[in-house]
Amino acid sequence: MNRPSLLSALRLAVGLAAGCLLASTWPLWTGSSSFPQIPFVRAAIGLNSWEDTTCLVLILLGLGIVCLGSVTGLTAPRRTAARSKAGWLRALGPWPLVIGLSISAILNQHRLQPWVWHFLWLMPLISRGRYETDNDKSAADETRSLAYDPAGRVLVLTASLYIWSAWSKLDATFATTYGQQFVEAMLGSVGLSSRFWPEPARVTFALLLPLGELLAGVLILLRRTRCLGLGLSIAMHFGLLLAVGPTGLDHEPGVLIWNLYFVVQNLILILCVRQSRYSAPDQPKARFPGIEPVSLRDRLGAGLLGVVILFPSFRTVGNCDVWPAWAVYASQPARATVLIEEDALPSLPAELHKFVQPRRLVDGRVFLRIDLWSIEATGAPIYPGGRFATGVALWLSDQPGLENAVSLVIQSEADWWTQKRESTEVRGRAAVRQFARRFRLNTQAREFSEANPAKPD
Repeated sequence: MNRPSLLSALRLAVGLAAGCLLASTWPLWTGSSSFPQIPFVRAAIGLNSWEDTTCLVLILLGLGIVCLGSVTGLTAPRRTAARSKAGWLRALGPWPLVIGLSISAILNQHRLQPWVWHFLWLMPLISRGRYETDNDKSAADETRSLAYDPAGRVLVLTASLYIWSAWSKLDATFATTYGQQFVEAMLGSVGLSSRFWPEPARVTFALLLPLGELLAGVLILLRRTRCLGLGLSIAMHFGLLLAVGPTGLDHEPGVLIWNLYFVVQNLILILCVRQSRYSAPDQPKARFPGIEPVSLRDRLGAGLLGVVILFPSFRTVGNCDVWPAWAVYASQPARATVLIEEDALPSLPAELHKFVQPRRLVDGRVFLRIDLWSIEATGAPIYPGGRFATGVALWLSDQPGLENAVSLVIQSEADWWTQKRESTEVRGRAAVRQFARRFRLNTQAREFSEANPAKPD
C-alpha cells in the first residue's frame, strides 16, 4: 500500500472511531440525559438547545466528509480526478468536525472526553500534508522534519500522549491503587491473580505499566526504534483492553473503542514508517529538512503540533485540567465526593436514588455516586477534578427540597510520594456557591431544560 493510501486509511480510522465513540455517548451530545450540563464559560448558561443541535449536525457532517474523502482516496489514489476530489474533501472534512466538537465542549465541559481532546488536535494535523503524493520521491527521506509530514505529526502527537500519560502515573498513589487494580484485572482476565503477591512485587508490577508507556513514547520519537515503540504500544493497548474489558474491570464501551483505535492507528503508522524507510532507495537524501521551501500551511501545522505537545505542562502550575494534560487513569488528581442528608432523600430526583450508597460514618448523610450517574445517563465517565463536581453539587443544591441538604468534599491532589491530601468540606447551597467562586471557569449549569432548572446567581 502506497503512502497516500496509508494516510487515507489513517483518516478513515479516525472518522470511524469518532463515529463509534459519538454513538456510544449519544445522550451526552443530544442533551437528552438527566445529567446537568455545565459549560466552560458563564455566557453559555442561557443558550438554547438549538446550539447543541447545530453542533451535532456539524459533527455528523464532518464525519461524513472525512469518511467519504478517505474512502475516495483509498479506492482511487492514482486517478487524477479522484485524487483531486479526495484532496478537496480532505481539506474540508476536519473543520466542521473540529468546530462542532469545540463548541459542543464549550457548551458542556462533560463533552471534553479524552478522545474528543485527542481528535480535536489530530484531525487538523492529518487533514493535509506536503509529503503524501505518489510523485514525491523525497517521502523516503528520513532526515526531513516530522512536523511537515501528516504521519510524522501523528507519531509525535502519539508519543507525547504516552509520555505525559506515563508521567501522570509515576507516583506512589498510582502504584498502590489504580496500578495494582489494573495488574490484577489483566491477570484475572487470563485466570491468574496477584492477590497473594508480596506488596513490593505488587507495587513494582504496577509501576511497570507507566514505565512501559513512557518507554513506548520515547522509542517512537527515535528514528531507529520507531517500529519497536509502536509495537510495544500495541501490546500495551491489548493489555489495557484485557484490564478494562468485559473479563476485567468492565468499563464503558468508549474506553474500549478508543484503545482499539490506537491499535489500528499504530499498525498503520508502522506501515508508514516502513514504507518511508524502504521506498525509492535510489533517491539521494536531503542534507537539511529545510532544503525545500516550506509553506505557511506547513508551518502552521508544525506550530499547532508544538502547542499540543507543550500544553500539558501547564498542569504543573494548576492551569490545565486532568484530561487535556493526558492524565488518563491517574490516581493523583483531586477527588470530589457529594453527600446528601438522609432526611432530604425524598426530595432527590427519583432516577438518582439508585446511586445513593451508605457511609461507614453514621452522621445522617449518604453518598451520591455522581460518577455512576454520569456513566448510566451519558455513557461517559464524569469529567474529573473539583470544578465540575462543584458544578454538579451546585445544581443539586438548587433543586427543591435540597437547598441545605447537599455537601461537597474536595480532596486536593495527592502528594507525589506521601500520598497525603488536604480535604475541604462545604455544606449547604450558600457554602457550595461561595466555594464555586474560587474557580476561574464556570460552575453553573445550563438552564434551558427541565433536566437543568438551575438559575444563575
